[in-house]
Amino acid sequence: MAPELNEVLSQSVKIINYIQNSALHTRLLKALCDEMGSDQQNILVHSEVLWLSHGEVLKRLYEHRKEVELFLIDKKSHWSHYFQDKKWVARLAYLSDIFVTYTS
Repeated sequence: MAPELNEVLSQSVKIINYIQNSALHTRLLKALCDEMGSDQQNILVHSEVLWLSHGEVLKRLYEHRKEVELFLIDKKSHWSHYFQDKKWVARLAYLSDIFVTYTS
């Protein structure tokens, strides 16, 4: 995998783990998604083992990128700037597509 894509994957995992490792963060993001009218409020928990989970997690992260960005801004997290970077978001979309397609 290209280093740029591997870095986006690594950063995505860290963002998801930051949210999922705290019950409060998970509830707050779910509430934000509810307020914004999102169809699915939960981002799947990442698993290092399964490629399938990579695809689903990346897909959900990409689909909820605005909600996650707002959540991270609210939490004053340094990860919020990734979602404002068009190249980073494009790479996230590309990875999401690759992993979902690969596991289908």
